Amino acid sequence: MKFPEIAKEIIQKVLKDEKSLLKIVAFKKKGISYYQSVVQKKLVHINKQSEFFLLPLKKDDKGRLFILSMGLFGSGEIILVPEDEIDVLGQN
Repeated sequence: MKFPEIAKEIIQKVLKDEKSLLKIVAFKKKGISYYQSVVQKKLVHINKQSEFFLLPLKKDDKGRLFILSMGLFGSGEIILVPEDEIDVLGQN
């Protein structure tokens, strides 16, 4: 299974309210930034005040975490974020 397929599966589970399995995270600094999208393989525009979840995956080769961003109208994005930019708030 390719990662985009896994990403879609994770997003569907979150939309079905199975997100209690994931840890909630928040950005330390608010605002808007660009982050690498795992699915789209390009930089995407992220509002840091949105809802984010830490995915239970190993860090990438640069030490970044896989974060699920829940967008508007059920859209979601998996982005790579340096660990020092977020705080883990706990389970949902």
